[in-house]
Amino acid sequence: MSHFMEKIAVESEPGLTGKQLLLTNEDLKPVEPARREWRGRNFGKLLPDTCLPASLTHFKWLSG
Repeated sequence: MSHFMEKIAVESEPGLTGKQLLLTNEDLKPVEPARREWRGRNFGKLLPDTCLPASLTHFKWLSG
């Protein structure tokens, strides 16, 4: 059984409690500045795509 547990073990930072291990992984950590690809223009392009369709749908619903 010990051999099996070693095979399925995942790497983790030493010294973390069980709760901290559940909340710590690469997906949840902030992206390092060198790897960040989004800039202000990306958010500016995303905003109309996410908010505008909802506003138009709401307007159509209100206007009958």
